[in-house]
Amino acid sequence: MNKKCKELVYVQNGTGKVVVNNIEYLLNVGDVVLIEAGEKFYWEGNLTLSISCNPAFNIEQHQIVD
Repeated sequence: MNKKCKELVYVQNGTGKVVVNNIEYLLNVGDVVLIEAGEKFYWEGNLTLSISCNPAFNIEQHQIVD
């Protein structure tokens, strides 16, 4: 979970899924996902992603949750 910034994610290659707040989304090349600050999420699959964060990402704002 990113406590402070939004993450805009573009799927460059592969297939998989992202689970955001317990809702599963299937992903393919060309898909775009916006994850809001504070949302719980995780990725599964064989994916190459480009991730843009606003404000800029730093490790202190990242939190691992169950």
